[in-house]
This record gives sequence, structure tokens and C-alpha cells, in this order.
Amino acid sequence: MGQGVIHAMHIVWEDSAGSDSTWDHEPHKLTPAIINSIGILVREDDQAVVLAVSADDNTPPSYDGLLAIPRSAIRQRRRLE
Repeated sequence: MGQGVIHAMHIVWEDSAGSDSTWDHEPHKLTPAIINSIGILVREDDQAVVLAVSADDNTPPSYDGLLAIPRSAIRQRRRLE
């Protein structure tokens, strides 16, 4: 894997939710969704943690399936061994 170290992360975060119904008779049941994401840690800063599904063996690597999770939405996080 190139010369970098790969760190896998599990992040539990809160996302918005919506209704696909034209006429929704139970809006009280609509709540934010709790999401579990597992991926390769690409970068993190004060605003977000960025995960990827895949990384190639180039130096520096190229990534696929990027996801930026706002820090304000993160409920739990842990590094996977």
C-alpha cells in the first residue's frame, strides 16, 4: 500500500431524514437517522472527517467512494485494528 499507513474507522453519526411520500399522514414518526459508516480515514479537520471505501497503491493514493461527515454530526468514533 504505497508508503502511507491505512487507518480504518467506524463512525456513528446523525443524518437528516426525509419522507418520499406525497401525502404523509405520520410526520411525527420522521426522525433523524443514525448512520454507521466504516471506511479508510482520508483526512480530518475542524469541520469534517473524510472516509473512503477504497484506496489504491499509488503514492499518494487515489481514493474511491469519499464521504465527508460533519464533526457536529458525529456521535461515536473508533479506530479499527
